[in-house]
Amino acid sequence: AATRPDVNFVDSPVTGSREPARTGRLVILASGPESARPLVEPVFQALGRPVWLGEAGAGSRLKLVLNTWLAFEIEAAAEVAALADGLGVAHSALREAVAGGTLASGAAMAKLAKMEGGDYSPDFSLEWALKDLDLAEAAARAGVMPVADAIAERWRRLVSEGYGRLDISAARMGLGAATAGAAKGSAA
Repeated sequence: AATRPDVNFVDSPVTGSREPARTGRLVILASGPESARPLVEPVFQALGRPVWLGEAGAGSRLKLVLNTWLAFEIEAAAEVAALADGLGVAHSALREAVAGGTLASGAAMAKLAKMEGGDYSPDFSLEWALKDLDLAEAAARAGVMPVADAIAERWRRLVSEGYGRLDISAARMGLGAATAGAAKGSAA
């Protein structure tokens, strides 16, 4: 690959959605030459918290890992919401029991609230989340991610049923009563 001393490439995907972007609370997964750090650090600080990872490309690889983790959390929230519905447990009781404890995840709690309200307006679409799961599966050795494989298979079915452009919280679809009156916040 050709290099130019006057050009720095910094791979810097972010974690977070609209609200963290608005409030400067993104996590920037920065990777690239150390010489670029003083040039981009002020911009990164304005956007959120940079995490420096070394050589260019490391940021994108970690982003794929983190989006796979997010898929696990969202699928868990969807299935737990369906279980709560089936057992007659109020979502408010579920949220109160989880909030602030060791089981709490900001992302899962936010998506659980969207599921409860039937608000599937997209922050991060189900089809884009599925794309990342597919990329992770392609990068992993066969058999390394059996749960991710199962989530991807279910989400692929949801995308084929027309839920792909909805928020990732649409993972709740197809798990019991959530399908009735579902697509408040359609992405069409």
